[in-house]
Amino acid sequence: MCFKTVMPFVSNSNTNITFQNLMYLFGVLWNLADKLFFQKHMTQLLIDWNPIVKEFEESNKWKELMAG
Repeated sequence: MCFKTVMPFVSNSNTNITFQNLMYLFGVLWNLADKLFFQKHMTQLLIDWNPIVKEFEESNKWKELMAG
């Protein structure tokens, strides 16, 4: 997931920040946060939860959860 624009982070004046500039900055920050935090966290979460999900699926414990 990333936001890409063709406009660099520049504005027409020194104090004017346009919507495109904000979206570009948001995209850069989002990609940085994604690389530093989210990918590592989600990968570890999936590694931790996979055995639990597999156990519930193979032992039919999921039927108990669906029953209430």
